[in-house]
Amino acid sequence: MAARLLNKGTPAKEWFGVPPTGATVECAEYVFHKVRDGRFYEMNYLIDAQAVQRQLVA
Repeated sequence: MAARLLNKGTPAKEWFGVPPTGATVECAEYVFHKVRDGRFYEMNYLIDAQAVQRQLVA
């Protein structure tokens, strides 16, 4: 199973090595789940960490 999620939020603690600045961050996240017998048995996530860091320090 795959999904594209759109995330938006304001970090309240350090995230990606950047202390909280009050900046709001928006990013797409891609998730891939393998399902066996109706249960998730493997989950992988993909996010553009550099794009997030650029927004945090802007």
